[in-house]
Amino acid sequence: MRFRMTYRGPLASNGNAEKKAAIRSAFDVQLAELWKQEPLCQISKYLDPTYQPNDCYLGVRRGSTTYYPVISSKIFTLVELDVLMLRPGDPGAVVRHGGDIDNRIKTLLDALTVPTSDHPRGDARDRMFCLLEDDKLITRLSVETDRLLEPDAHQNHVVLVIHANVTASSGRMCNIAIT
Repeated sequence: MRFRMTYRGPLASNGNAEKKAAIRSAFDVQLAELWKQEPLCQISKYLDPTYQPNDCYLGVRRGSTTYYPVISSKIFTLVELDVLMLRPGDPGAVVRHGGDIDNRIKTLLDALTVPTSDHPRGDARDRMFCLLEDDKLITRLSVETDRLLEPDAHQNHVVLVIHANVTASSGRMCNIAIT
């Protein structure tokens, strides 16, 4: 399964929990829509905590929020990510404009992942969709940067296009529809 997600907004190199939650919310809307479409709608039963057998239930509880990742060890899925990051400034000037690229990508990956804290700040919903159960399920990461040609953009502002290629680590009935 392949799909793309987008994000337009701030991406700081030192994103705190609230900033990561705001980015996570932007992806939640897109992933909720993805779960309604083929092929994920074929496995939406794994979002139901009463589904039996429950070994494929995808919900991960953190505080008062349950997160539902697409990429999960429970259904043996992995992902390759290609990220296009458009940001203000000249090509190659990623250190001077908006922070260093590796820490900005770390903020992004944290926002794509179920929070590690039992009490994440900023995620006020009782149910959220996210891309990753854990970032260790990323098998390849490619990042391309280029200029954002918007004259009034803040130095931390980015436009991201994230291409996800989902694969299975093991062919199972729980993932046959999506791999």
